[in-house]
Amino acid sequence: MNYKSFLSVLTAVLFCFNIGQTQDEQNQDQTLFDGKSIKFTGVWGGSNHYASLYENAKIGHGAFVLAEINKDFLIGWNNFNSKGSGPDDLTFTIFTNELLLGYAHKSYKSVHPIVMLGAGTSRILQTNPVTPGIDFIDNVFLLKPTVGLEINAFKWFRIGLEAGYRLSIGANGNYNFTDEDISSLFFGLRFKLGWSWS
Repeated sequence: MNYKSFLSVLTAVLFCFNIGQTQDEQNQDQTLFDGKSIKFTGVWGGSNHYASLYENAKIGHGAFVLAEINKDFLIGWNNFNSKGSGPDDLTFTIFTNELLLGYAHKSYKSVHPIVMLGAGTSRILQTNPVTPGIDFIDNVFLLKPTVGLEINAFKWFRIGLEAGYRLSIGANGNYNFTDEDISSLFFGLRFKLGWSWS
């Protein structure tokens, strides 16, 4: 094989190898945690305060922690307590631990829409008016979708104005409490403290 033939063959091999490598790069596996698809961009915590639009559950408050993903997606945990009244004006307290998911559309804007979904199990306790002490009533599952507007007051502080619905699933009817007694529309405020570094 002469020199020119060798160069021609070498050029052809290198060209084919380069095409194959480019195709391999284009077809590389994409994973959730390879640093390209999902980025951890911030962390937030704070408190939320709700008032029911129904008479059976008047006030509620909680605290939450959120991880911010790709600037706009949120995932975290919420602890929430709500007081209310049911049949015969018997008062009850709901203690909820829930997974919290959210999406803030274009969160870099000073005012932007946000949707949240809380889902978790709740314990319902009641003070028995006849027998002193706390009576356990029930375990239920709560879903709490909310929509609202969020205001970037400072880079590290945001205020959300929200409205949503608390849906109770699985009340067993103790003391005549039903899912309808616990479920209600609500509106509220959410205060977020933290930082988004992306």
